[in-house]
Amino acid sequence: MLKARAVEEEIRSQWAEAHARRTSYVDIRAGDVHRGLGGQNRVPQVCQVMMRLRHPGDLVIDGPPSGQGASLTIRYLLPRESNKVQEQKILAERPLADEPQEGDERRRANHDAYGKLIMRNAAGNAFSDSGALCRIRFGDDAAGARIDGVVGNSIAVEIESRTPKQIRGAVLDLIFHPYPRKLLLIIAGHQNDARQAANQCRHILREEIGNGNFQVVLLAGSGREHQQTSDVARVREALGRLGWSTAEIG
Repeated sequence: MLKARAVEEEIRSQWAEAHARRTSYVDIRAGDVHRGLGGQNRVPQVCQVMMRLRHPGDLVIDGPPSGQGASLTIRYLLPRESNKVQEQKILAERPLADEPQEGDERRRANHDAYGKLIMRNAAGNAFSDSGALCRIRFGDDAAGARIDGVVGNSIAVEIESRTPKQIRGAVLDLIFHPYPRKLLLIIAGHQNDARQAANQCRHILREEIGNGNFQVVLLAGSGREHQQTSDVARVREALGRLGWSTAEIG
């Protein structure tokens, strides 16, 4: 279910990425956001969020008279911090509009479940997604955090389909996990450019843990469209580069 918070986070991520490139504005098109987030017939609701995030000076440079179409394009001025007027807050995790409840089959066909399916098919019983081995401690914080799984006793695994900013946060969890090797699976879900997100994560991991100790795999399939054969092959290849052998499959 496409939610207002996901739309807002995607727009803010694009602001941040454009600001990092030292540009003075970024043009965001509703249809691109809708497609990147995997929405289905939710373009008018995406437009609502885009309009609510406008500041004085932001320009609508394209779109239908109603302002509720895929062609709606807003030029947001950067940096956002320079604007004193604060946009209305959007309710976290609130659906953009009433939608029917998803059936059991559709509920299971989500990105995380697909990623774990690929991991189990690629690594067999060597992949575990529960228990103490998946926990991370950040200093004295007893709550800590969890990663999506481990392979054997040396590879930490994260599976991500969210916005680039959220994926980069998952990389931090990988870095803090005690296992020396890291595997990040990215599923094209809530990103306009999943390849760019993958390259950003490769750069971070290269800087923090060095080449040879990590793999970032951009899967071909997703929770909506499985491509198990090719994705299992990609993950097995990545595991092999991390020193794990398919002979270890349980």
